[in-house]
Amino acid sequence: MAAETGKAALLPFKAIDEGAGRAKGLSDELFVDLVTSYEVVLYRMAYIYLRNEHDALEMVSETIYKAYRGRSTLKNPEVFRSWLMKILIRNCLDCAKRQKRLGLFEEAMEEIPADGSALGSAERRMMLDEALSRLRPDYKTVLLLRYVQEFSVKETAHAMGKGENTVKTLARRALQELKGMIGEEILDE
Repeated sequence: MAAETGKAALLPFKAIDEGAGRAKGLSDELFVDLVTSYEVVLYRMAYIYLRNEHDALEMVSETIYKAYRGRSTLKNPEVFRSWLMKILIRNCLDCAKRQKRLGLFEEAMEEIPADGSALGSAERRMMLDEALSRLRPDYKTVLLLRYVQEFSVKETAHAMGKGENTVKTLARRALQELKGMIGEEILDE
């Protein structure tokens, strides 16, 4: 995704009515700056869920539009990132359900280094990908947010609409299930 092409494709809200969704303390300029700083993360997350460039770009655009229109509901600008991610996740899950292809992590595994560190070999990546594809959607989401996107427990809880203790439990259970599927030695490397 080229920088200029990506920005043009990911920022459709510039054509939206200027007065729509104006929130106290979150100006148009701040909104644009925040969205611009997260656009690549949004695209990657959408691509991981949908495994299709066109669908990922569409969901990012829809997320930005919904966030812009609904930004007056954002009471605390400090949670913007997790609020935006929550909108994206819901959009992606809805899209995946419509298309009957809730596959996760296939292309995300490309980001894992191939130098032998952190599941670097192609064989280990394939095993992990296969195991992840068999996990429940909430387990996939919590692992993606916590360990791929490096969200805190609090941010993950906000993005998933769950309590912090629930997120901790989901993460622990997801990792246990994943370890059971592929073995601890693969995850520990």
